[in-house]
Amino acid sequence: MRMLSLIKRSLTGGLVVALTIGAIYALEGICVPILFWVVMNMGLYEWQGLCNKMGYRIPCFWLFLLGNSLYLSIAGFYFEGLASALDVVWPFGFAWLGVFSMAAMFVFSVFMPEKGRWTNLWLRMGMIVAGVMYIALPLALLTWGASPARGGAPDMLMGFFVLIWSSDVFAYLFGSLLGKHKLCERLSPSKTWEGAAGGFMMALVAGLLWGIFVLEGIIPLGKWMGISVFVIFCGMLGDLVESKLKREAGVKDSGSILPGHGGILDRFDSVLIAAPVMVAFLHLVSLF
Repeated sequence: MRMLSLIKRSLTGGLVVALTIGAIYALEGICVPILFWVVMNMGLYEWQGLCNKMGYRIPCFWLFLLGNSLYLSIAGFYFEGLASALDVVWPFGFAWLGVFSMAAMFVFSVFMPEKGRWTNLWLRMGMIVAGVMYIALPLALLTWGASPARGGAPDMLMGFFVLIWSSDVFAYLFGSLLGKHKLCERLSPSKTWEGAAGGFMMALVAGLLWGIFVLEGIIPLGKWMGISVFVIFCGMLGDLVESKLKREAGVKDSGSILPGHGGILDRFDSVLIAAPVMVAFLHLVSLF
């Protein structure tokens, strides 16, 4: 049974990797905004399901309307025809807003109230906004950051996913083989310090190799490694945040669309927290 689960997990993970690589490199990256738009809407659907299981209902219409409006207003700059003076200030402002929003999501997940208290209208409205900021904003920023219209390099976007995937895979392997000490049982009972340390170090190695052999001439190695540290760390926080949300909802997975992995949020949880950090720090290093 364990072997069957591992096979399903590997096949599904391979399909996600192939689709992501294809979207980044095929047709000059034109599929990137389409892929992330699909992921965003599937993620919003799962967010609504988690909210319902937490004891209150949020209106689907407003969640998808606000999410798609925000995504299109930022990701639209991916296309050269829409690049303008706003491109200089608007998305970067959203990037820093995204960083603070993701930090707030982490604090929120730690001090989340008990389920029975989520009843009034203002909290329901707040969860709509939280879902949009948690899912739509990071994917919109990642799409905008990869825009060829502003010199976005496909190899840089691919490097971001190399960091996230390496951290996830090696954290799982090290945790399964060597894990003994719980990392943060309140947020995720299954995460261990051994898994986190192994995932972090191996992701740094993967980032170093990517920086040396792929990103040469695109970004200085020192700056790339500095960004990598924050991306890997925030990706791990993203995993903990989603684990806490699922625990509050009383479910093992956010969905079931990805066999062996669960839902879209289970697969992209690290991406959602790390994406605004990646875009914001790329902005910082471009200033020096």
